[in-house]
Amino acid sequence: RTSFGFTFSNYIQPAVTCPSLRVGVANGDKECYLVFQKISVDIIKSVHGLDPHVHRFRSELSPDSIEVPANFSEVAQVVKSTHFRAVRNLSELPFSAGVNRVERASVEQLLRNALLDFVQDGVYESISSMDPIDEEILLADDLLMQEPAKNSLQQVCGASRDWPENRGIFHNIDNSIVCWLNGEDHLKINVLDKHHDVPLTFRKFCELHEAIKQRMEAAGKHFACD
Repeated sequence: RTSFGFTFSNYIQPAVTCPSLRVGVANGDKECYLVFQKISVDIIKSVHGLDPHVHRFRSELSPDSIEVPANFSEVAQVVKSTHFRAVRNLSELPFSAGVNRVERASVEQLLRNALLDFVQDGVYESISSMDPIDEEILLADDLLMQEPAKNSLQQVCGASRDWPENRGIFHNIDNSIVCWLNGEDHLKINVLDKHHDVPLTFRKFCELHEAIKQRMEAAGKHFACD
């Protein structure tokens, strides 16, 4: 078991409950990758085609690092929109499969406050009390987090436990920034623009990601990575 109390039984619960799932395990916290590595390494190799002992995580979130292709203006003519997204979990708290009510509320508060502090025209709405108009707009744009389906990995591993408690969506006025809190992961970041300027949208994404990261670190929390 991990120091967070996530056991091997918890880890393989998806496979026990629903053997037809493509992946039959769920990580309840950052330690699961090491504590259960005899299984997790083989799964990573099978699903992603990578050996975690050889291939190391590398993040390049500097907007100035993008090299715009010479023929970008030609490609841009057929691009209608741009969308960058990423999911993040906090190292110091259990992930969705292992989190309890108190911990989930802490995740919500930390991330909500960080987003509200940085995005001046942003609002946070709890799933359980969302404005019907906002719900309709977000559904139409396929941007609304919804309760996981029965026998999905998220449902059988316990990640949807207590739904929709402490789950919510943060978005700005034009929905070019939409973040999900306490869904499959602690945080899902979406940055969308209805134009072809990929470098500009990527810059917005990087700035938002860095702002959240800095605010988490100021609160003693860090994005999980290895």
